[in-house]
Amino acid sequence: MIDIIIPSCDKYINITKATIYSIDTFWVNRPKIIILGYKIPSYELPSNCEFISLGIDKTPEKWTSGLRNFFTDYDKEHFILHMDDHCIVKNVDYNKINYLCDKITNDKTIDKIMLTHFMCDGVKLIENDKINIFTYPQNGRYRTSLMNAIWKIDYFKTFLDADLTPWSFEKQKNEGRYDGANILTTDDKLIMINSLMSGGNNINPNWYDSISTKYGFNPPKEDFKNKINKILYEYAEK
Repeated sequence: MIDIIIPSCDKYINITKATIYSIDTFWVNRPKIIILGYKIPSYELPSNCEFISLGIDKTPEKWTSGLRNFFTDYDKEHFILHMDDHCIVKNVDYNKINYLCDKITNDKTIDKIMLTHFMCDGVKLIENDKINIFTYPQNGRYRTSLMNAIWKIDYFKTFLDADLTPWSFEKQKNEGRYDGANILTTDDKLIMINSLMSGGNNINPNWYDSISTKYGFNPPKEDFKNKINKILYEYAEK
């Protein structure tokens, strides 16, 4: 299984406790998770999770700076990106994700596989065996999206040249249009997430109630919501 990497910062580092709890709840085989941050989390990490410090937090405006240093020495070819406040809200289809991990590992021409139902006009069906897989067009919007995806490290690093915020990362280089990269996507919702935070330091009050509207299924049980909210209100900076 390819590592899940969660980039974080001092402001959100302890919010990752809620994010990891959601991953371990809905990703049944408990994948290896690497948190990239600056100050050490104040909570005890679960056994499948590792924290790596990137040094000193230089504010969100230099988000890519610390990542650039890490990925220069990272000795693997691929990783799964998961943002630090993205709460998984339904069981992950890990068998299909494992299939896609094997696919990108064995096919050196693939640069990225989106995992969150990222479709647009111009996608082309190339496989419908275990899962419907489409090529994402060169003119597709947000080829640089930071939503859950399997990235080839060398491709991800091409977007780490400048000191950028996450938003600027997605907007740079014309959103990756016509860069020649081979990006795949699927019409399956393999990973379904809601953002726990909004507006900087603010807790998203609708992260739970909006699940049914956004995805069309009943949200997780109340005890899951209560656990997440307890973490949020314990650690979120006011």
